[in-house]
This record gives sequence, structure tokens and C-alpha cells, in this order.
Amino acid sequence: DEFRWIAKVRRRDGEALCEMRPGPAPDGGSKYQLHPGLIDSCFQTLGLGLPGWGSLGGFTSEKIYIPLSVGGVCFNGPCDGGRLWCHARLREFSEEGLIVGDLRLLDEAGRVVAEFDALCLRLVDRTAVSGAAENVSEWLYEVRWEAQPPPPARQAAEPGEVSARRWLILADGRGV
Repeated sequence: DEFRWIAKVRRRDGEALCEMRPGPAPDGGSKYQLHPGLIDSCFQTLGLGLPGWGSLGGFTSEKIYIPLSVGGVCFNGPCDGGRLWCHARLREFSEEGLIVGDLRLLDEAGRVVAEFDALCLRLVDRTAVSGAAENVSEWLYEVRWEAQPPPPARQAAEPGEVSARRWLILADGRGV
């Protein structure tokens, strides 16, 4: 599965380090600078650093963490195709299901490939997002015209007032 990149996990409360290996991709993953499956697996790494991981309700089939926001992203270049490491460090988490943390994706040489600062994930019921893809047309804004009253009429300027203003007149060669 092209979204299963986590090969090995090392963790302690507050941080996690995962070795990433690419899964089989139909196109070899060559059209991406950062494969979507790799990004998803990096986001999962943040959840592995939760205190008490494995005993929390966030790791069940009924609930999932979804990305809410990210403070900043820094991309330093494409991956060379070798092993990668994702280091996640928690900044904060709440019992209500909010996680904030930082991610660094490194290559085998220790070069930082990408960073995600202040990534925020929220715990939600899987049923709340499972049908979302079916109604994509409802995600967009709609164009709707609403009648508005006309603006109030302006009074014409008195002849003496016009001469005190500056004017810029533009015309082409035909006087238009």
C-alpha cells in the first residue's frame, strides 16, 4: 500500500522517530517531490509521540486524527529514494483530542528534507469524514446574487468647487 511508509518506530512520551520506506506506487512516485503517502505517514508519526500511546482512544477504528492547520512548511529538496527518517516532537496535546507538534523529515545522511512547524491534528469520529469525498461539490462556495438597494444619489458639484480640485485627463490620438 502506497500510504504505508512506516517501517520502524522508536518512541517515548513527547516524541517519536520513524524509519520511512516507500510502499509500492503505481507510478513509482516519480511525479511527487514529497509523496502523499510519505506526508501522511509523517503526520502519523506525530501521534506516536503521545504520552500513553496505545492506550488512548485516538488509535481505534472509530476515531482518527485529521490535519487541521500547519504553522509553516519548509521544503529543502526532493528525496533521493533511499531510507528516510521522520522525527516528531509534541508541543502540546489535550484530552479533547488536539495535538500540536513539529516534524522533521531527514534523509540517510541526516540532511533535512522537509519540516512542518506547529502541525495541528484533531481527533474526530471516522464517520464524520468517511462520506466527505462523496459530496465534493458541496465543499465549494456558491455564486449567488442578492438584490441590494441602489446607493444614495450624489449631488452635483457647484461650479466653484470643481475648479479647486486637480484633474488628470487621459486621451489617445483620436481624442478618446
